[in-house]
Amino acid sequence: MLTPLITFVLSAVLLYIPPVQRWAIDQATTYASDEFGMDIRIDRVRVSFPLDLELQGLQVIHQEETLGSMGSMVVDLDLMRILLLQIRIEGIELKDLDVETGNLIESVRINGNLKRIFLKAEQINLLDANVSLAQASIEGGDVTICLADTTAADTTESSPLPWTIGIEKVRLDRLNLSLQMPLDSLDLGLQIREGELNDGNIDLLQGIYQADDIHIKTDTIRYNAQTDTLKHAGIDFSQILLTEASLQLNNPFYNQTSNAAGASLMLTAKERCGLAIDTLSANIGLDSTKVWADDLLLKTPFTRIEAATHIGLATFRTQGTGKIDAQILGNIGNEDIRYFVANHLQEDELKALPQAPLHLNVNANGTTDLLQINQCKLSMPEIIDAHLEGSLSNVK
Repeated sequence: MLTPLITFVLSAVLLYIPPVQRWAIDQATTYASDEFGMDIRIDRVRVSFPLDLELQGLQVIHQEETLGSMGSMVVDLDLMRILLLQIRIEGIELKDLDVETGNLIESVRINGNLKRIFLKAEQINLLDANVSLAQASIEGGDVTICLADTTAADTTESSPLPWTIGIEKVRLDRLNLSLQMPLDSLDLGLQIREGELNDGNIDLLQGIYQADDIHIKTDTIRYNAQTDTLKHAGIDFSQILLTEASLQLNNPFYNQTSNAAGASLMLTAKERCGLAIDTLSANIGLDSTKVWADDLLLKTPFTRIEAATHIGLATFRTQGTGKIDAQILGNIGNEDIRYFVANHLQEDELKALPQAPLHLNVNANGTTDLLQINQCKLSMPEIIDAHLEGSLSNVK
């Protein structure tokens, strides 16, 4: 009756002996390498009482590419769960982590360096390929996300990992993110001061990523479709730089199989030209054919605009014919109008603009070949009072 207990106690004691630690980690890395189809290497391992595991010089290699490497990792295991043949990790701390996903995630490549990651896993089930994370935090680092078309084509077949990951909470602190778009010199980036994700779920096999909500406070959000530096006085839609931004996404999701994504968005920010965004909210989404923004509301101290737009992706292609459906209603304050026309008018012309707001009501649908203007009303006292209907051809 005492044999199993004695065996367990002896095994636990042996784990504190360095040669046994080396043998155990070799067995563990061999098993993990076979399980995940990767080459996992560890330079050094140390176990201290009661069951604190420290790994140094860890590398993860997949198809001759280094997906990740780190200086050190500390794991605090729950001894009682192990006694009950369950796996629970009280804490994993990773420092100086280099990440390169390669072709592990289809159509997306992620690389960068993270200063510190902390993970707490309520349960890891190797048989069911399921991980339940109670909390995670990422502190400091730079990460670049590159879509597939910007990288060299890879004909090597790679099956997605059959794992699901549930995440209760993720916190971000001082993290810089940048995005590279396919066939474009676009510069899109965020300098995150702090952020939080709640109730996330990842299904690597089905390619589904979703969460209840994401909150992000940033130092800057940049969108630059040109190569020159920001230099215009007014707002330039090819060069946007937002500061003091607060971004909230409710129910964000991405389905890799159907190429669909969406979220309910709310943003407050200041643009470099001086434009203050009190509220920008919308239900946004895209699929393989179109991108849309429903229930869009834009409010500044002087402006209120409501809109809904659906635009076919073919609209953005040189040879494409995309469908367009748009409704816009609102008032634009004189103070905000100046930001939009400052790059096109002289100083004396700006001073001559009336103080009254511009009222607009637009309803249009059709294609880039023929756009039908069902209604277009523009009015500004002493400047314009126009009611237009008709069509526009070759809208590009």
